[in-house]
Amino acid sequence: MKSVWPTFLVLLFAFWIGNGQTSFAATDLERILEAARAQADGQGTLKFTRITNGGRFTGCELQFSGATRDWRSKGGELVKFMGSISSFYDRGKNFAVFIKLRGEDFEFDSNGRLSAKPFVPQQLTLQAGKSNYGPGPGVQRLQCENGYPCWIFSPPGSQFALGYVESLMTDSLEFRIARTASSIDLVLNLAELKTKEENYPEYLRFAGCYEELVRHLSLQD
Repeated sequence: MKSVWPTFLVLLFAFWIGNGQTSFAATDLERILEAARAQADGQGTLKFTRITNGGRFTGCELQFSGATRDWRSKGGELVKFMGSISSFYDRGKNFAVFIKLRGEDFEFDSNGRLSAKPFVPQQLTLQAGKSNYGPGPGVQRLQCENGYPCWIFSPPGSQFALGYVESLMTDSLEFRIARTASSIDLVLNLAELKTKEENYPEYLRFAGCYEELVRHLSLQD
């Protein structure tokens, strides 16, 4: 997936060239850094994959990467997030959503240098339709590969599946991410990453794939 950071490289090049010999007034530097934060906020990429096994359709996956600003915990500094959301068709089993997610905090020091520090979300709540699904029955937190925490959402009954498709069709599916067990710090809406034209077809393909998944689940073929 394409990087979301070219704006930083352009705006901060003047500070890095010549090993920092170029200088700016503090107010000028902060203005440039704020412009970089604002430009990167909400930018990202989506990549859809239709999943098959032996030529047989089994599920849908949307990989994502992007940036948002954390106003609650970090005073508006940027957070880069990456991961995937997927659903699989498994004969005779309940509908489930599988999410991988990790993040990196980005900060600028007084000289305009950029640093990144990984963080692992402690909790994830999924808003689907008019309901929120967090820790509790039908929600599991696992440890996946490469440092990714994972969540499996599979609440009993049909309300979750119906709310999930409603949120996909109305661009309202949200991740509510907690840095600690008792906080809600970040809200991510993947549909908002459609601001880049190339993302929009990927989101539509994912939503269309989900409709195909629902047909398989209803027919239980």
